Amino acid sequence: PETLRQIPQSKISHYHIDDACLEKEPGTQTDPDRVMPGDGQIDLKAEVQILKEIGYDKTVSLELFNADWWKRDPEETLRLGLVRMKELFEA
Repeated sequence: PETLRQIPQSKISHYHIDDACLEKEPGTQTDPDRVMPGDGQIDLKAEVQILKEIGYDKTVSLELFNADWWKRDPEETLRLGLVRMKELFEA
């Protein structure tokens, strides 16, 4: 998260949120290993806090490249994703 603090908010045009699976080391993961926010090992609350501190107020999107989520009901995925995003940003 501290690297994020070094980026001027004016240089961030869009921020993607996902989490890193628990089963693999962070440096060994690829896009399909991404999981729903809150189900992994990234301190997303710290990242969001930094975004707030640097004044970022632009687009944030849920980014899931995990095929397991693609197989699920899209409405279920959207509902859970919205709940998880609100937990991060409204805290």
